Amino acid sequence: LKRRVETTGVQLHLNKAVSATDLQGYDEVVVATGVSPRDPKIAGQDHPKVLSYIDVLRHKKPVGQKVAIIGAGGIGCELVKNLVLMGFDDITMVDLDKIDYSNLNRQFLFRAKHVDRSKAEVAREAVLAPAPAQCSRASRGPSAT
Repeated sequence: LKRRVETTGVQLHLNKAVSATDLQGYDEVVVATGVSPRDPKIAGQDHPKVLSYIDVLRHKKPVGQKVAIIGAGGIGCELVKNLVLMGFDDITMVDLDKIDYSNLNRQFLFRAKHVDRSKAEVAREAVLAPAPAQCSRASRGPSAT
């Protein structure tokens, strides 16, 4: 996963409000603004190239290779992980929020050490970080003797 993300060109735009001009040139823009989707109030958000995360994750709507994700919370983190694993090579994440302790139970990429840091920046670091070994042994079951 680390190598895949390093070759994707994932970009971060931190602490910056998003406008329609900022989002020109993307194949698709995916709005990942929470389990109960919030209206980001971006001019042009009704454009056919703007998808909700529900369109992408549940309805499997296709997205182009150059994708902007608005929101690096629980939904945005899940979405960026899925897109990276599917081989997307040009992802930009945008989120103005910083991580709070209340985020830790629902945003799997964030840890207590990340509190008060940018959600988009930590999400990028997390998908770039090598996965630590979580299992030291594997077995097919009891050995036949």
